[in-house]
Amino acid sequence: MNFGIASNKKNTLIIFLATTLIMTGLFSLLPSIHAFAQTNKTKVIVHYASNSGGSLKSNVWLWPDKKAGNNYAFTSKDAFGDVCELELDGGSNKVGFIVRTSDDKKVESEKNRFIEKFNNGVGEVWVIEGDSKVYESLATASSAKRDRKSTRLN
Repeated sequence: MNFGIASNKKNTLIIFLATTLIMTGLFSLLPSIHAFAQTNKTKVIVHYASNSGGSLKSNVWLWPDKKAGNNYAFTSKDAFGDVCELELDGGSNKVGFIVRTSDDKKVESEKNRFIEKFNNGVGEVWVIEGDSKVYESLATASSAKRDRKSTRLN
């Protein structure tokens, strides 16, 4: 008759130990979660196609919503055009930008543009000289770029 009681105590002990191990594992994750929250960054990627083909002479004036802006150079080139890629401190769900010419006094578009779609802290857009629209995919931007080019040629 003691066998049933001993078995019950044994099962209870196993459940208690398993729960303790699981909880210890969960608590060990808390410092990692906290550290991630402290290093919250927003990555911004702006692809810019100039009508002349561009050569990294332009730059981007960029600002997180309701914060001060700064000037950033285009750092690379891809098949679409010039690319400015950077990380901003803090989380942002809206980032404004203006593409400027090399003399820093002339803006490419009089209209402020905004990045408002972010996926896991990354906002990526494509813009075309003379087109105030902000494209959120390479496919739609490339199509618009081809359309603008064929319109200029006709």
